[in-house]
Amino acid sequence: MRRVLGLTAAAVVALVIACLLLARSLSPEQFTAAVAAMQAILIVPALAVAVGTLVADSRDRRVDRVIALHAELTLGDLNESRNRLARHLCRHGHNGKVRRSSRDELTSDAVLSRYEHDEEHMPQWDLTQLLRFFERPKLPVVRGPCTPPLLVELVGRHAAWWMLAINPGRERVPTRALADLGRWADEYAARYKHKYHYLDNWGANRRRDFDLDFDLDFDLDSGYEQEEDAQERRSGLSA
Repeated sequence: MRRVLGLTAAAVVALVIACLLLARSLSPEQFTAAVAAMQAILIVPALAVAVGTLVADSRDRRVDRVIALHAELTLGDLNESRNRLARHLCRHGHNGKVRRSSRDELTSDAVLSRYEHDEEHMPQWDLTQLLRFFERPKLPVVRGPCTPPLLVELVGRHAAWWMLAINPGRERVPTRALADLGRWADEYAARYKHKYHYLDNWGANRRRDFDLDFDLDFDLDSGYEQEEDAQERRSGLSA
């Protein structure tokens, strides 16, 4: 964008100089025609500047949107719900690992459906707030050409973690948006792990936090069949 602006300014200066030189050697009619031709030539860089400005504004809006989403997830009431539920799952895990649960368990299980020493909040309510955040329609919109690295770093990594923490169980629809965003983030990390340094250890926290019964890799060719098969076994869905 700066280069285009510089070229445009240089073209304007050149046009002024050319007009001053031509004014001495051309008739009034010829001079008018020459100036009109030069003005037509300048329309191209002017249009380029306009297009560049629109692209920059669109990119800035996408970046602002991702930053706003991250702030919403990590600040205020939603952040409290997220941390409260994460601590709850850690407390009921084994050998220092996070307990992988489901909406059904967090609603009906005698132990998992209640917070210890907290009657004001409920695990299923906190989970509902998280799922509503990840299914918001603006999340797919911000996956434009300018923002995927930022979206993956600030929001996608949280979705990937919660995608493992919450099994879909028999009700896959409520967790579909969370799973879609988490998998998209994993696929992006697999594709660009050699381009962005923050992707070098992608998935390390999940390998540390969860006792997984499938291989957590991000090979674009392998997909997520192992994870889905394991989830079906836990949910009793496989034959």
